Order: sequence, then structure tokens, then C-alpha cells
Amino acid sequence: MTHLPDWTSGDMIDVSTLEFGEGIAVLEKTLEALESILA
Repeated sequence: MTHLPDWTSGDMIDVSTLEFGEGIAVLEKTLEALESILA
């Protein structure tokens, strides 16, 4: 199973349980968080 950090709650989430659209939203949030860290 793949786990990504949930930047909104700080908890680890199991992306395999998400619907496809929710997974995309999590990836977008992750990218935004990484961009803000690297910017």
C-alpha cells in the first residue's frame, strides 16, 4: 500500500482507500506543499 502525508491534517493517509478524484486532490495538495517548501 502507498501512503502519502495528508498536508491538511498532518496524518498519514492510505491513498488506496481513496476514490480516484480524491487521490488527485491529495496529489495536488502535496505538490502545492512541496512548491511552497521549495519556493
